Amino acid sequence: MSENNLTNDKTIPARSIGLDLLRSVAACSVVAVHFSLNTNFYNTPISNWNMCLQEFFRCFFMTCVPIFMMLTGFLNAKKTVSNEYYKGVFKILSAYFFYTVLAIGFRIFYLQENFTIVQWLGKVIRFSANEYGWYVEMYLGLFLLIPFLNILYQNIPTQKEKQILIVTLALMTANTSVLLGFSILPAFWTALYPLTYYFIGSYVKEYKPQIDRKIAFGSVLALLFLATITAFFLEKSLVYFYFNSPIVMISATIIFVALYDFDFQNNILRLILTKISLLSLDIYLCSYIFDKIYYTYFKQNFFVSQEQFYIYFPVLFCLVFCSAFVVAWLRDILKSSFGNINSTEKLK
Repeated sequence: MSENNLTNDKTIPARSIGLDLLRSVAACSVVAVHFSLNTNFYNTPISNWNMCLQEFFRCFFMTCVPIFMMLTGFLNAKKTVSNEYYKGVFKILSAYFFYTVLAIGFRIFYLQENFTIVQWLGKVIRFSANEYGWYVEMYLGLFLLIPFLNILYQNIPTQKEKQILIVTLALMTANTSVLLGFSILPAFWTALYPLTYYFIGSYVKEYKPQIDRKIAFGSVLALLFLATITAFFLEKSLVYFYFNSPIVMISATIIFVALYDFDFQNNILRLILTKISLLSLDIYLCSYIFDKIYYTYFKQNFFVSQEQFYIYFPVLFCLVFCSAFVVAWLRDILKSSFGNINSTEKLK
């Protein structure tokens, strides 16, 4: 969900539609995966074809955050320590504070939550006033490390040694216990999975690996089928099938390599994907409010069972995504207008 633009690279167009496509897929997936979070999915046994279908799509949508992290590595692989670089943090913080203020107002006036000013400030600092703020908390830490991660990566002399770094990190940060029942390496390091994805993105930026797209998507389908079958035999969702589970890690990497250099000439679709891409962080943060509104209403009025409720998934997805997109677009228009006013004032 990084707002950084592409670095100068003559081998990739200034506006790579493949990267916009990846970010758009990830933005849609992060809204879609919240269906499982905001319903009774995790408390319902995976014991029939309907629940298997829900688990299958949930596993696919879980690639959203890994794709965003790999994009961060791809787009920031050449960033260095500089005043200009650190100024970029204000774009992230401005989006976070804007949607946090909206979320606090929503929680006070719509959800009728009563906290003191000190308590609200504590939630802002802990990134919990907007319940989806955890990503910003993670990203800010990664942002501060990026110039130094780049120094580390760029001083690894050979491609093979860079591959060893990525494989080592993948083994250290992948949560293998969900499938194997135990961790391959000490589980203490699993929380460092953002570094794994960052370096994968950096590696793809440098070496531009290629993969046959038919083979790629066939492989992803096979991996997701494996995850679904596992959940079926366990009769429960793979709750710990998180962003750093091996299947998600492999699937997200395959999707990224398959699409980062994808191109097509449909100008209307390119425009749509570019707009979604540019607003992806806003859409994500704003979706918290609309998740609370729409899911609460639909569950109160239409919920019978988790299996039956899945027919409303497309409706809820479209409502949340489109509502968040409109608010994000309005904020973008306001930013542009404010910027134009400031520019005009400076010319006077």
